Amino acid sequence: PRFSAAYDRFVKGWNLFLSFLKETDLGLPQTNQYELTYINHVLEGGTPFPVGIQDYLPLFSWNIAQSIKFLPTPRAANSRFQFPLPSAKGTLHVTVNHGQRKPDGKGVLVIDLTARGPARKDWSDMNDWFSVAHEWIVRGFTDLTSSTAHKLWGRQQ
Repeated sequence: PRFSAAYDRFVKGWNLFLSFLKETDLGLPQTNQYELTYINHVLEGGTPFPVGIQDYLPLFSWNIAQSIKFLPTPRAANSRFQFPLPSAKGTLHVTVNHGQRKPDGKGVLVIDLTARGPARKDWSDMNDWFSVAHEWIVRGFTDLTSSTAHKLWGRQQ
């Protein structure tokens, strides 16, 4: 589902939960952290993974990395990055894991983008925080992936 639909569903569930807490006199929660995660599965294309990762993520460029051509092609590749969100709103965590799908043995990249940040105890900043987190996840994914991948996926502006 698109972010707006998923977030609307979350807010409805959150409000239902708050209503339940009020009705049962259990007290309201005090938030301390927000989190938003996107998980993207990228299937192997022409060049097998992990070397083929460079077709999707320019940060991983095996052909350029081999300055003396000593190491053989890697069997697996995993990486982790952290980027600060603006205005001390938290951190964008990006992990890339390479693996194989069980049904057909085809290579897959799992690109996980998770924004985490502090929350006001009364959750009054919730809409603003999720808006920033969503923007950073979408634009961050776009920034990390190649224009070749965007064309392949039919990315729309």
